[in-house]
Amino acid sequence: QDDLKSKCVILFGRPETNKISQQFKDNFPIKFSEDKFTWQGITYDQPTQGVAQIVENPLDPDSREWSEEIIDIIFEASMLPKKPRTYRRVARQDFLNVAKKKNKTAKEIRKAIRKQLNYLKRNFGYIDNMLDMFEQGAFPLTHTEQRYLWVIQEVYRQQNYMFRNNIHQCDHRIVSIHQPHVRPIVRGKAKTKVEFGSKLGVSLNCGYARIGKLSWEAYNECNDVEAEVEAYKSIHGHYPETLLVDQIYLTQKNRQWLKEREIAITGKPLGRPKKESPYEKSKKKKLKNKRNQ
Repeated sequence: QDDLKSKCVILFGRPETNKISQQFKDNFPIKFSEDKFTWQGITYDQPTQGVAQIVENPLDPDSREWSEEIIDIIFEASMLPKKPRTYRRVARQDFLNVAKKKNKTAKEIRKAIRKQLNYLKRNFGYIDNMLDMFEQGAFPLTHTEQRYLWVIQEVYRQQNYMFRNNIHQCDHRIVSIHQPHVRPIVRGKAKTKVEFGSKLGVSLNCGYARIGKLSWEAYNECNDVEAEVEAYKSIHGHYPETLLVDQIYLTQKNRQWLKEREIAITGKPLGRPKKESPYEKSKKKKLKNKRNQ
């Protein structure tokens, strides 16, 4: 049960053949019945038809649900006669009414975000007032629970800032309350427009790889050129003769900096392409292939 709460789960089989699917069948947007299933009002009953879909884990709480869980934890440790009212069922239904829509307008999304922010704001008020009761006693939250509280407070601050300013980005944006260090990286690819993960700057020399930078922030790699080249000089005592880099590193500033230090590069030169001899073409191709190895 703990793994279901904290991990992504891949389920195979219908609710009749899979106990976990049976447990969460009411949370699926797909409705199963005997020998058929219904999706968006269309029923599929052919034996060759199947379905695969990614859905929200109902046991994986978001920021609002974590704040509600923290309220429950503090209430159990307190002497209060009545638990604060959080309207969690209404809040959950408001979220699902928009999340399950196939086509959502910008106005509907903004209205849903405003509601969830207001629910969170009220929950934070309850949490602060209840925690004030424990100034003279033992703190009711464990380190993990307190960490989640800090994270969802920062998520609320970021989302409220973007909502008030009507923007869709902010510095150090948190996209996962379980991994707050992960940042969204917009790549602009057709298959995956946004990727999540760390950026690793690695230099290769004489078969040895050296990690120059590891960061979870979304930054432009072209700013690493000077630091990597200077690190090479500090190790070997001289600048490299040739730099085999991707085109993204070859900005005008980096080209000028490398030219001043007489470091050759393998990228395309700026301006109109010049005529090259077969030897120059062959040499450039070999260097390019060496970089791609």
